[in-house]
Amino acid sequence: MTVMVLSGIMVGTTVIAGTLIKNQIRQTVGVVQSNQAIYAADAGLEWELYRFFVNNAEPKPSIGGASIQTCSPVGTRCAGFESKIRSIGTAGRTSRAFEAIFE
Repeated sequence: MTVMVLSGIMVGTTVIAGTLIKNQIRQTVGVVQSNQAIYAADAGLEWELYRFFVNNAEPKPSIGGASIQTCSPVGTRCAGFESKIRSIGTAGRTSRAFEAIFE
């Protein structure tokens, strides 16, 4: 009987520890993807600002592991974006956005 109780305690402890470790790994991956998305959004905003003020023919930056979507007066035109630039960086299932408004 004692062996059964101790075995049950060991299995329960192992399951709880495994769940905690899995959650920590998931959070770590989320932080990495969040950082990639922020840097992609920042790169997209800087790219659009450079195109707006200096050189409209500048090619879109390449970001490893992330994608950039932008709306601006000089690039991809979107409704309501005559006086602002929006850049959305995406990595995995995480998206982050930056916006510049001209007044």
